[in-house]
Amino acid sequence: MGYNASVTANCWKVHTCVNCSTIFRYFMTRKCTSQGGTADQARANLSKAVVDALTNGVDHHGCPTCGMVQPEMVSAARVGRYGCLNALVMVFAFALMITLGVEFPIPTVVFWGGLVLAGLAAAFVMTALKNPNTDVASHLAAAQKEVQEQKLFVEEAPELAPPRRSNLADLTSGRHPLAVGLLCGGLFLMGLPMLMKMACGWRENAKFFPGVVGPGDSPTYYFDRKISSIKGYWRAESIEAQLEGKKINASAKDNRWGDSISVKSSEKDDQETIWLKLSIPDEASLAKKEARLDLKVKFVAPVMSGSSNFREEEGEVAESPMLLLSSPGSGALYGKLAWLGVLGGSGLVLLAGYLLVRQAKSLKGNPHQALQAED
Repeated sequence: MGYNASVTANCWKVHTCVNCSTIFRYFMTRKCTSQGGTADQARANLSKAVVDALTNGVDHHGCPTCGMVQPEMVSAARVGRYGCLNALVMVFAFALMITLGVEFPIPTVVFWGGLVLAGLAAAFVMTALKNPNTDVASHLAAAQKEVQEQKLFVEEAPELAPPRRSNLADLTSGRHPLAVGLLCGGLFLMGLPMLMKMACGWRENAKFFPGVVGPGDSPTYYFDRKISSIKGYWRAESIEAQLEGKKINASAKDNRWGDSISVKSSEKDDQETIWLKLSIPDEASLAKKEARLDLKVKFVAPVMSGSSNFREEEGEVAESPMLLLSSPGSGALYGKLAWLGVLGGSGLVLLAGYLLVRQAKSLKGNPHQALQAED
C-alpha cells in the first residue's frame, strides 16, 4: 500500500537583474505531490519536493527597472518545452518502430513520419528562437504595471538609470547551429527511402513488404483474404508459389496450438491476413522486369465452437499478382533505409533536443532566493 501527500507551497522569489542590478521579488506558488511506502516517508518526500520546487522554480517577469527577463527564467521555460518535445519524439519514434515492425507500407510510414517529425523539429527551432529580450520595452511596461498592481516589488533599485544595452537578447540567445543541422539531418534520413527510390527508379508493389522488390529479395506478400480465428492463429498446410511458371521457395505462418488453447474473451475472434514470405531468385535477368506470380495457400485455423471449445477450420486462398521487379537487392536496401530513417532520423532529432536542453541550462543569471515560505 502506498501513501500520497500533497501541498500548495508559497514563497517570495527574489531576483537580482543581471543587467541593471535591480533586486525585485514576486509571490510564487507551487503545488507539490509525493509518494512513499509509509505516511512518514510520503511526508518526508513531500518536504524534499517543496524545497526543490521553491528553490529551483521561477516565474516569468521582466525587470521593473530595465525590462530584461532574467536568464534563469528563459532557461526554465525552454527546458520545460524541450522536455515535452523530447518526450513526444520518443513516443513517436516508438510508434514508428511498431508500424514498421508490423510491416506497414513504407511510403505511408515515411510520409507521416516525416510530416510529424518536421512539425516537432519546427517546434524545437521556434522554441530556440523565441527570445523575450528582443522586446524588453513591452516587458518593462508589463513589469511596471505589475508593480502598480502590487504583484511585483522592487527591493533595491540602482541610483542611476541603467545604460541602454543593445545585446540583451544575446544574453538569452537560443541559437544553436549544430542542433539545427541535426534536425535537418534527421528529416533527411526519414525521407531517404523515398529519395533513393526516386533516384534509382525503383517501382513500388502494392500488397508487398517491402514494396520494392528485386532479384534476391525476400518480400512478404499479403493476400486480400482475412480470416477470424482464436488469437489470430493459423498455419499453412500446403503452399504453391511460382514466378513465371517456375517454382520458388515460400513460407507462411506456422502456429501450433495442440489440443487446448488458453484464451481471453477479447482474443476469441481476432482478425489475421493470410501472407506468404517469398524468396525471389537471385537472377540478374529478372531485374527491372514485370513477372507474374501464382500463389496458393491451403491453411487451417482454430475457431470457437460453443463457449469453451474450438474446432479447426480449413480454407484456401489463391492470387496471381504481377510483380514489378527493380534492381537486385533493392528491396532489402529499401527496408534498411526505412529503418535507418525511423531510428536514425528520430535519434538525430533527439540528439538535437539534448543539445538544446544543455544550452538552455547553460543560461545563468544571478543567484535567486526563495524567502518567507508560507503554508
